[in-house]
Amino acid sequence: MADQRSLTLFRAKFGESAFLDVYQKLYEAPDPGPALALALGTATRIAELEAQTRKMAQVRPICLISINTNLARCGVITLVRAC
Repeated sequence: MADQRSLTLFRAKFGESAFLDVYQKLYEAPDPGPALALALGTATRIAELEAQTRKMAQVRPICLISINTNLARCGVITLVRAC
């Protein structure tokens, strides 16, 4: 019976210690609110820009300009416009 009591006491102390350890780590953690608000604002802005890009692509095709990097190293830049 004494072994059971000591085992129960050990379990209770271990559980309390583990709980307090987790509680203290959560208490010391920074508030995630500002970071989440910033992420939400950024995601909203990205969605708006993507919608605007799709709209502009329908009105006017996007032109790609490529630069030959081998010639650019020599000081010669050739621009090729592909629409």
